[in-house]
Amino acid sequence: MSCLKDGRQVRFLFLPQGEDPDTLVREEGKELFNARIEKAQPISDFLIDHLSQGLDTSTLDGKARLATLALPMLARQPKGMLRELILSQLAEHTQIALQTLTTQLQAAEQNQKPLAAPPAAQAAAQSQVQPATNRVPTSPAQEPRQAKQKPTPSTNENGTAQLLAYKTIRLLLQLPERAQSIDMPEELRELNLTHTNLLISVLERLKSSPKISTAALLGYWHDTPEGSMLANLAAQEFLLCNDSAELEINEAIQQLRKLHISQAILNQITADRHSGSKDGAQLKALLQLKQQLYTQERDEG
Repeated sequence: MSCLKDGRQVRFLFLPQGEDPDTLVREEGKELFNARIEKAQPISDFLIDHLSQGLDTSTLDGKARLATLALPMLARQPKGMLRELILSQLAEHTQIALQTLTTQLQAAEQNQKPLAAPPAAQAAAQSQVQPATNRVPTSPAQEPRQAKQKPTPSTNENGTAQLLAYKTIRLLLQLPERAQSIDMPEELRELNLTHTNLLISVLERLKSSPKISTAALLGYWHDTPEGSMLANLAAQEFLLCNDSAELEINEAIQQLRKLHISQAILNQITADRHSGSKDGAQLKALLQLKQQLYTQERDEG
């Protein structure tokens, strides 16, 4: 949607399974292919039809949900006549006053701003998660008083987890059928972060309803903070093709797992120090698990 500008005409032509434009022209001829193009669906019609999947737009609730799903996508489109015309068509389809939709569209534009990741998080996402043991004081005397509290993820780790979770959610919203082949490590629940919890919920919902459409999935969180966030994330990846989505999802989940293990190591070090335990068996097991993940990643790379 962000690529749409006034003066451009966008239509959607869906070819038969296994066909591409070249083979179709050879089979049908140029004239028939051009006829297909003339009948291609305009962007405004496609947007409304696409988002209406799984919704009963004959009801007031269905119309409201359709508007809720469409507005974040329109908010990403440059301002101009094309956006105004699509908004007018949405108003006609939902029977919602154009002024009301315009006000909601302005709110959707504002809601997208918090999704921008902080620079520190972006830098963290580009680097490997480093072993955290070198951050532990060498003796209890050097340890600050706050260390007796349960450690929480650092700003960089939290930002990295957010970027990875959002990336995975965007891919799942774009290609929900890929969820069936994705395994979410149970220990990621222990991160207990808003964005990772949302990722787990989305994946569980997709697995329990294999045929659910993106629009229906977003409708499940309708009128909730999570719903607004998901709608914005869906708009960011709208209509993008990603043949390596499953690989990217698995890689992101693997990185989240490494973050969890690093945090678990910190927690165990602190727990052992405060309890005076000299066993170290649990810490050793965590360190071995972390080494296995890095070895596996190196071998696969």
